[in-house]
Amino acid sequence: MFTRAQARPWGEQHTIDCIPNCLGGPGGSVPLMSWLIIGYAVLVALLIGCAGYVALFVADEKRREMAFRVLKLVWVTATGTSGVLAVALKLHDAGLIA
Repeated sequence: MFTRAQARPWGEQHTIDCIPNCLGGPGGSVPLMSWLIIGYAVLVALLIGCAGYVALFVADEKRREMAFRVLKLVWVTATGTSGVLAVALKLHDAGLIA
């Protein structure tokens, strides 16, 4: 088993701790909470982009209606979850949750 201080050969960096070390700059300076927030934001952006495209540019009325439903659902979910996420971030900064 390797520790963080030991160098690993390139082929053996297959665990999740490789991602912050490879992309986080010197010393792996990107915390896991940032990766979760970025991933959530990318997922929401992709959902909005795909549903928005269908809602605006597809001729089938039923598909457009379903796309508008998805947009409403994403809007409610994103705005509702952001409050919970803000509380979780404050608790994490205070050291109450890991």
